[in-house]
Amino acid sequence: MAYNGYGDGWFLYTRDGLRDSMRWENYLDGQEDYEYVWLLNATINDLETRGILDGVQAAAKRIELDSIVNSITLDRWHYCDHPATLYNGREAIGSMLHAFSAFTNITAIGEADWNPLG
Repeated sequence: MAYNGYGDGWFLYTRDGLRDSMRWENYLDGQEDYEYVWLLNATINDLETRGILDGVQAAAKRIELDSIVNSITLDRWHYCDHPATLYNGREAIGSMLHAFSAFTNITAIGEADWNPLG
């Protein structure tokens, strides 16, 4: 069980077997979103390092990524008002990754060792 210590309850419940809660599903979605943003940033870095994107192009793609993220959340307390904004952001990031997949092995980038805090 995953009691978080802040009084927010449990992520998983047992009642005739293990059951997910909406909180657990949202937590997992957030983890996946973080990895999606990380993967796009790592892909842009890879393409820039290998000379496929020049500095100006890479900077433009980073600005585009920042714009997507900022349309969803500006900071810890301000989020978008409609779920379509989140889904559109995921779609835009996915489209960029798909376009970049012609130039690099995104699977290898995603499976490489990484430190999200460093």
